[in-house]
Amino acid sequence: DLDLLRARDAVLLQLRQGSVPSMTPFDTLSLPLSSRLLMAVARMNAKKDAAEEGEPMQPRSPSRKLGCVIESKKNKGCRLRIGYVSSDFREHPTGFIMHHLLQAHSREAVEVYVYSINPNNGSPMRDKIEQAAEHFIDINPMTPKQAAERIRADGIDVLINLNGYTLTARNGIFAHQAAPIQVLYMGYAATMGSKFIQYVISDRASVPPEFAGLNDEKAAHLPNSYLPAKSLTPNHDQIGHNGIVGHGGASKLVTMHVEASSLKPQDLGLAKNLANAQAKHKKYADASSTFSSGGRHVALGTEDGFIYCSFNTVYKNDPVTFTTWMQILSRVPGSVLWMQTSSEDTSANLAAQLAEAGVNPSRLVLLGWLDENEHLSAKSLCQLFLDTPNYNAHVTGTDALYAGIPVLSLPVEKMGSRVGASLLHAVGGGLPEQLLRTSYRAYEDRAVAIASEAPDKLKEVLRTVPESPLMALDNYVHHLESAFHLMWELHAAGMPPQPLQVFA
Repeated sequence: DLDLLRARDAVLLQLRQGSVPSMTPFDTLSLPLSSRLLMAVARMNAKKDAAEEGEPMQPRSPSRKLGCVIESKKNKGCRLRIGYVSSDFREHPTGFIMHHLLQAHSREAVEVYVYSINPNNGSPMRDKIEQAAEHFIDINPMTPKQAAERIRADGIDVLINLNGYTLTARNGIFAHQAAPIQVLYMGYAATMGSKFIQYVISDRASVPPEFAGLNDEKAAHLPNSYLPAKSLTPNHDQIGHNGIVGHGGASKLVTMHVEASSLKPQDLGLAKNLANAQAKHKKYADASSTFSSGGRHVALGTEDGFIYCSFNTVYKNDPVTFTTWMQILSRVPGSVLWMQTSSEDTSANLAAQLAEAGVNPSRLVLLGWLDENEHLSAKSLCQLFLDTPNYNAHVTGTDALYAGIPVLSLPVEKMGSRVGASLLHAVGGGLPEQLLRTSYRAYEDRAVAIASEAPDKLKEVLRTVPESPLMALDNYVHHLESAFHLMWELHAAGMPPQPLQVFA
């Protein structure tokens, strides 16, 4: 793809000139660029952040003696002070996760501070997080230096960056080294390329030892997935495993209809959304694809059809991945692919690409944005989730697995491309062997093969997801706290950061 090559060459030229690339570190994550190039872009941005903020604060000597955190249950003054910094304490995947995480933290082991760097938008989730936090401080109006001084005054031992290089991040706060230990966690699956972030929370699947050199941070491995999961969206438990409108174990759909009378209230929006999506593409329909519209029912597939889906944000796609998906559709007659976008331009571009490849555009069903319950319902109707190899599904992937949908992934060396592997290894039961592939051709072949296999082969394992380590949030938080304690013990002993492994 010429545009991709031009973008890569522009980044390389800017790096050679010693300037900050116009493409942000976050923009590079979903592109098929080398990990070394991603690291170079991150380092240049970290250098800029550090230069803008001036000299970091002088190191603070350990405020708690070695071993004190082990005695925290006996001495409240020994509790490790951890601080979470984010712009996403709102209706956002990070917000939903953090609400559950804060509730699960042990107040005997840690004292938790939450620092918000976004304005209060009055959302219910913001209120829930404020209530769940032991200390909630709005530092949005402060300059990075003022915010760092406030964090230093609070005596934070371990400061956690939940944004990384996402759009509304404020990494200048971390450039001041507001806490002795600063950690990258959850919101950004790549290196920060900085001297002011010492650790990244990970696991052996997302950051294997052989790829540890691709991160400037030391890896702190949790025993299962580094990504927490449990009821990550409102009313998750009400949705129910395997979905509310599942396909009853059928491996082939014969123009399956969802009747309005069979839907729960939270599904009616999904039914209308599907109807609108299919009506939009009706002009492309031919004898091999029968679509219907209207509020009462929608057709989800065709005779002998198979429903693939990828509910990752469209920007995570790239030409090689989309070409592979078109090949899959070509090899599986009557199959359809569900994607999610509200952009008319994106819809038109994707339809044009299918037509150019000789694939009827009606076989691509583009849904508008769904609310949380509709999102899970849509996943429960899908039969195979196609992950985007360059930057995987995160919360979207855990939701798919929770709904009983297999997630096919292609991990490479980048952490962002190995999140699917992290989730599947946490579930276990042979899923990594069945759903992880090491090349695009193997990925394509496996997607084709699954469409013809008996569904129970994977469904039996997927039924265990709600009870798997992936969803055991209380255990997860205990392991996370153990990682923070290990970091602090090393620091209190005067030792530099080093790779850590927390055991179950």
